[in-house]
Amino acid sequence: MKINHEIVLEISEKTKCPILELDEPDKRGYWFVIFDEYIVINGEDQIVHLDEVMEELDKYDNIEYFTNEVYIDDDQEETYYEQVSFQWKE
Repeated sequence: MKINHEIVLEISEKTKCPILELDEPDKRGYWFVIFDEYIVINGEDQIVHLDEVMEELDKYDNIEYFTNEVYIDDDQEETYYEQVSFQWKE
């Protein structure tokens, strides 16, 4: 099954995981998305929906350049966030 930008928006809505960036196709025809969510804010765990996003993505075979990374927020102590990003061609 092939993913497209409408499905990406549906996954965001269904999982309640925010999209940080959704870029329309580049010159090569690839779309790009970043799902972004805080994991720990001021030492308190937050609900993380990225696992649900990744479960949904298992259904699609045209996802490329998939990354799953955790970052430290430079502005807030003990605050971390996770980003899942990937590209696809419709």
